[in-house]
Amino acid sequence: MTVATAGHQRPKRSPCGHKIYGLSCQDYARLVAHANGACQICGTKPDQTGHGFLVVDHDDAVGQWAVRGLLCQDCNSSLPMGSAPAWAANYLARPWWKLEFARLGASPNPTPEPPVGSAVAVHGLNFRRATDGWKHVASFGGTPRTWAELNRRYAPHRIEVLAVPQVNDVSGWPRPERIAYVLAALRAGIKSTEVTRVSGWTYATVRKMAREAGIEPDERYRERAERLKKAQTEEKSA
Repeated sequence: MTVATAGHQRPKRSPCGHKIYGLSCQDYARLVAHANGACQICGTKPDQTGHGFLVVDHDDAVGQWAVRGLLCQDCNSSLPMGSAPAWAANYLARPWWKLEFARLGASPNPTPEPPVGSAVAVHGLNFRRATDGWKHVASFGGTPRTWAELNRRYAPHRIEVLAVPQVNDVSGWPRPERIAYVLAALRAGIKSTEVTRVSGWTYATVRKMAREAGIEPDERYRERAERLKKAQTEEKSA
């Protein structure tokens, strides 16, 4: 599936088509620069196409957010699903979304699912996990989504944990759910000392899990490190 995207020279009140892929205007500008403003397979310029623009191509097998690049309509419609033809091999070997993940130091793999009662935000939408799935908090109906569906639609690195349920003890939970709670609680800003208390694991274990997941376990440590770095910089320049 693709959507025609004409950059930012849009008719009045016409939205930017790239936003359905979770791309901001800044993201799209980087995508255009990466493509050198032309179809990344045949080199066709936007004004050489029948409709005057290139289209955003994404890998539907990965997710809505997995933008591979910019193509002319002919190349885009000729790409078969689930295979890599020789004429597009170079293009498909270096999808833009992988370069973006490397630039951000992010992982495309979903994080452990937060427990029931947790809330997350993505692209201005808030979802809360009920027993039957993730529900949009502003919706009065609709089918609950699974964690896999949220990650597929919005991309793992864009899902922000807002809150997790207040519990007194998760030490008896199954290990996967226990890990998910610890990581979600840390991402939601709960202090690592409190997370340690309810998890039943040692503080060192919780901090190791946080480091491996790319989470700062306690804001105070970050602030302390920044103050120390600033002091060392000022000392060197004095």
